[in-house]
Amino acid sequence: MAFFHGSVARYQRLASKDYLTHIHALRVVLYHCGQATTEPHRNHRPSGGRWPVRKPRMQAVVERFLAVRRLTDRPATVLHIDLAVRQFVAWLVEADPRLETFAEVTREHVLAYAEALQAMCNPRTGQPMQRSPGEAGLPD
Repeated sequence: MAFFHGSVARYQRLASKDYLTHIHALRVVLYHCGQATTEPHRNHRPSGGRWPVRKPRMQAVVERFLAVRRLTDRPATVLHIDLAVRQFVAWLVEADPRLETFAEVTREHVLAYAEALQAMCNPRTGQPMQRSPGEAGLPD
Protein backbone atom coordinates (compact mmCIF):
# COMPACT_ATOMS: atom_id res chain seq x y z
CA MET A 1 0.00 0.00 0.00
CA ALA A 2 2.78 2.42 0.88
CA PHE A 3 4.25 1.96 -2.60
CA PHE A 4 1.05 3.15 -4.31
CA HIS A 5 -0.21 5.70 -1.77
CA GLY A 6 2.93 7.03 -0.08
CA SER A 7 2.06 5.70 3.37
CA VAL A 8 -0.53 3.59 5.12
CA ALA A 9 -1.86 6.66 6.97
CA ARG A 10 -2.38 8.53 3.69
CA TYR A 11 -4.18 5.52 2.21
CA GLN A 12 -6.49 5.32 5.24
CA ARG A 13 -7.26 9.04 5.02
CA LEU A 14 -8.04 8.81 1.30
CA ALA A 15 -10.05 5.63 1.72
CA SER A 16 -12.24 7.17 4.42
CA LYS A 17 -12.84 10.23 2.25
CA ASP A 18 -13.72 8.03 -0.73
CA TYR A 19 -16.06 6.01 1.47
CA LEU A 20 -17.95 9.14 2.55
CA THR A 21 -18.10 10.37 -1.05
CA HIS A 22 -19.63 7.07 -2.19
CA ILE A 23 -22.13 7.05 0.68
CA HIS A 24 -23.21 10.56 -0.28
CA ALA A 25 -23.58 9.52 -3.93
CA LEU A 26 -25.70 6.55 -2.85
CA ARG A 27 -27.94 8.84 -0.79
CA VAL A 28 -28.37 11.17 -3.78
CA VAL A 29 -29.36 8.26 -6.03
CA LEU A 30 -31.79 6.88 -3.43
CA TYR A 31 -33.34 10.33 -3.00
CA HIS A 32 -33.85 10.79 -6.74
CA CYS A 33 -35.31 7.28 -7.06
CA GLY A 34 -37.80 8.11 -4.31
CA GLN A 35 -36.32 5.64 -1.83
CA ALA A 36 -35.12 8.34 0.60
CA THR A 37 -37.45 11.09 1.82
CA THR A 38 -34.93 13.78 2.72
CA GLU A 39 -32.59 15.42 0.24
CA PRO A 40 -28.96 14.67 1.10
CA HIS A 41 -26.61 17.59 1.54
CA ARG A 42 -23.07 18.20 2.58
CA ASN A 43 -22.28 20.75 5.20
CA HIS A 44 -19.22 22.61 3.89
CA ARG A 45 -19.60 25.46 6.35
CA PRO A 46 -17.40 25.16 9.43
CA SER A 47 -19.26 24.57 12.68
CA GLY A 48 -20.38 27.69 14.47
CA GLY A 49 -22.06 29.25 11.47
CA ARG A 50 -21.10 32.62 10.03
CA TRP A 51 -18.82 34.79 12.03
CA PRO A 52 -19.42 38.51 11.77
CA VAL A 53 -17.10 41.04 10.21
CA ARG A 54 -16.35 43.48 13.00
CA LYS A 55 -16.32 46.48 10.67
CA PRO A 56 -19.83 47.39 9.47
CA ARG A 57 -18.70 49.33 6.38
CA MET A 58 -16.50 46.43 5.30
CA GLN A 59 -19.35 44.03 6.05
CA ALA A 60 -21.64 45.93 3.68
CA VAL A 61 -19.07 45.75 0.87
CA VAL A 62 -18.51 42.03 1.47
CA GLU A 63 -22.25 41.31 1.41
CA ARG A 64 -22.76 43.25 -1.86
CA PHE A 65 -19.77 41.49 -3.44
CA LEU A 66 -21.02 38.06 -2.38
CA ALA A 67 -24.54 38.82 -3.63
CA VAL A 68 -23.12 39.51 -7.10
CA ARG A 69 -20.93 36.38 -7.00
CA ARG A 70 -23.93 34.23 -6.01
CA LEU A 71 -25.51 35.04 -9.37
CA THR A 72 -22.79 33.26 -11.35
CA ASP A 73 -20.66 31.14 -9.00
CA ARG A 74 -21.29 27.80 -7.39
CA PRO A 75 -22.33 27.92 -3.71
CA ALA A 76 -19.09 26.28 -2.60
CA THR A 77 -17.07 28.91 -4.47
CA VAL A 78 -19.02 31.72 -2.81
CA LEU A 79 -18.50 30.06 0.56
CA HIS A 80 -14.73 29.89 0.03
CA ILE A 81 -14.63 33.54 -1.03
CA ASP A 82 -16.71 34.48 2.00
CA LEU A 83 -14.40 32.63 4.38
CA ALA A 84 -11.24 34.04 2.76
CA VAL A 85 -12.48 37.64 2.87
CA ARG A 86 -13.65 37.27 6.47
CA GLN A 87 -10.28 35.83 7.45
CA PHE A 88 -8.58 38.80 5.76
CA VAL A 89 -10.83 41.28 7.57
CA ALA A 90 -10.25 39.54 10.90
CA TRP A 91 -6.50 39.83 10.30
CA LEU A 92 -6.90 43.51 9.39
CA VAL A 93 -8.79 44.17 12.63
CA GLU A 94 -5.90 42.66 14.60
CA ALA A 95 -3.12 44.25 12.52
CA ASP A 96 -4.55 47.77 12.18
CA PRO A 97 -7.73 48.37 14.21
CA ARG A 98 -7.99 51.95 12.87
CA LEU A 99 -9.09 50.72 9.42
CA GLU A 100 -12.81 51.16 8.78
CA THR A 101 -13.13 50.63 5.02
CA PHE A 102 -11.42 48.66 2.27
CA ALA A 103 -10.43 51.98 0.68
CA GLU A 104 -8.01 52.49 3.60
CA VAL A 105 -6.25 49.17 2.95
CA THR A 106 -2.84 49.73 1.39
CA ARG A 107 -0.44 47.57 -0.57
CA GLU A 108 1.63 47.22 2.60
CA HIS A 109 -1.38 45.73 4.41
CA VAL A 110 -1.84 43.15 1.64
CA LEU A 111 1.86 42.22 1.58
CA ALA A 112 1.91 41.91 5.37
CA TYR A 113 -1.14 39.64 5.17
CA ALA A 114 0.61 37.48 2.56
CA GLU A 115 3.53 37.12 4.97
CA ALA A 116 1.15 36.29 7.82
CA LEU A 117 -0.44 33.57 5.67
CA GLN A 118 2.92 31.82 5.52
CA ALA A 119 2.81 31.42 9.30
CA MET A 120 -0.85 30.33 9.42
CA CYS A 121 -1.83 26.68 9.20
CA ASN A 122 -5.04 25.23 7.85
CA PRO A 123 -6.84 23.90 10.96
CA ARG A 124 -8.21 20.93 9.00
CA THR A 125 -5.01 19.76 7.30
CA GLY A 126 -2.26 21.33 9.39
CA GLN A 127 -0.62 22.49 6.13
CA PRO A 128 0.55 26.08 5.59
CA MET A 129 -2.12 28.33 4.12
CA GLN A 130 0.37 29.58 1.54
CA ARG A 131 3.98 28.69 0.88
CA SER A 132 5.08 31.96 -0.74
CA PRO A 133 3.64 35.35 -1.74
CA GLY A 134 3.99 34.22 -5.37
CA GLU A 135 1.23 31.65 -4.81
CA ALA A 136 -1.15 34.52 -4.16
CA GLY A 137 0.01 36.33 -7.28
CA LEU A 138 2.07 38.79 -5.24
CA PRO A 139 5.69 39.71 -5.92
CA ASP A 140 8.24 37.91 -3.73
